[in-house]
Amino acid sequence: MTLSLGVFIIVVLIFAIQGLRKGFFGALGGIISLIAGYAAAIYGLKPVAKLLQDMTGLDGLLLYFSAGLIAFIVASLVVGVVFSFLEQAVSTNAGLSGMSRLGGMLVGTGVGCLLGVLVVYGISIYQELKHPDKFDNDTLIAQKTRGLMSQATAKVLEQTYPEAAPLAIAFVEDPVEMGEHLNQVLSNEAFKQLLQDPQFQSQLEEGDIATLLQNPDFQQLAQDEHLQQLLRHSDIAHAENVDEILAMQMSNIWQKVQRKKNDERVQAILNDPDLQHKLQSNDRMALLRDPQVLELMELLFTDESTEKE
Repeated sequence: MTLSLGVFIIVVLIFAIQGLRKGFFGALGGIISLIAGYAAAIYGLKPVAKLLQDMTGLDGLLLYFSAGLIAFIVASLVVGVVFSFLEQAVSTNAGLSGMSRLGGMLVGTGVGCLLGVLVVYGISIYQELKHPDKFDNDTLIAQKTRGLMSQATAKVLEQTYPEAAPLAIAFVEDPVEMGEHLNQVLSNEAFKQLLQDPQFQSQLEEGDIATLLQNPDFQQLAQDEHLQQLLRHSDIAHAENVDEILAMQMSNIWQKVQRKKNDERVQAILNDPDLQHKLQSNDRMALLRDPQVLELMELLFTDESTEKE
């Protein structure tokens, strides 16, 4: 028996026993309270933040951290209390019924399987990071957990960012190898020098794809083995004009970055003397309370199409 399989069985047994002890509603309540907590933290964040700001005067990132935490805790507690009352209502004087215990064990086993997959996935990544030469990914449990994690990632990203799904799935299934390829691309000195070349910057800024494709430095970059490995797992892997698509994507990313960097409000926040003082003093709490930091993050990461609307 491998370490991963042993850990998986132990995790499943622990949650199955807990479900047996708590009963059906107790075990189910634990799951639903977590789901309710996350839902409250996501959908109730803004109204709770507004209420908290009115009551305490908090602002910035700290306000939203606190609001999310409060919404999560309150929703989890309320749902937990409701299911606790339900369990008490169906219990007899002798305690939990046999059906309730059986149901709780089944629910606990299901939760244990899900968490067991996450634990085994984490162990496999840790083992590969610590001992890449000795790591064996051919064991059945390692293959299954990584396959399940990549499939779950695919289901989520296909609905939200379908163009990013293939590459993200590859990173989930083998983060160590894919991370190494990405690191090699970003640390490539020729790539760094190319980005510093004013002529290359001008071609990216103008979106001159034809000239980019004729650039020998870009041609060399496009043939880099590590970049090729990343592209094989992207949504352009099977395209006939991979180099042209790569040039277009690099140009689009460069233009977006430049627009964000040259935005008047971004420059105003970055050059604000008060913010500069907080950055230099390394006062993390002051930065978390500063509403300008939150505004800066929104400006940098909000999609441009959303801004126009």
